[in-house]
Amino acid sequence: MKKINKEKMYIFFIVLLSALLVGLFVLTTTGLFYKGEKKSGSSFDVGEAFVVEVEKTGSEVLSFEFDASLLSGEFLKQNISIKNDSEDNFFVRAKVFLFTEMNDDTEVSLKTDENWSKQGKEYSFEGELLSFNTIGLCNGLLIDEKEQLVSSKRYILTICVETLSTKFDRQAIWGY
Repeated sequence: MKKINKEKMYIFFIVLLSALLVGLFVLTTTGLFYKGEKKSGSSFDVGEAFVVEVEKTGSEVLSFEFDASLLSGEFLKQNISIKNDSEDNFFVRAKVFLFTEMNDDTEVSLKTDENWSKQGKEYSFEGELLSFNTIGLCNGLLIDEKEQLVSSKRYILTICVETLSTKFDRQAIWGY
């Protein structure tokens, strides 16, 4: 009698482990294992105001994920400011990228003021970001009219803000 119960238990565990292995294989191959939902409070949405805080020479990156409910040529309000939290003054530049699911780079522009100059995807602040001051990077985004965004796809908007202490030679490092 003990032998029969022991064999049933072995069969039960073999079936259970086999089912778990098949389930893990299905989750892994379909991608369901890797998909995650946006956690509330852990990200921010396109359209929200955001302040990039800088403290030293380096770069900060903002990334927004959204679906293509935006139309090409549509102006999207997006206030982004850069705040200097250190005693150093900085030179500032920013680059903007819009990526598709296939890592295609789509043209997008920042709506800036006269203190910024644009060369390609790069925006350069003409002055210096003084110690403990804040400057506005943009108050909106404009997706190029020739771009066709597909509503069923996801896009990632990335803005990279780079700072360089005024103690360094901007011409030698950045080339302008």
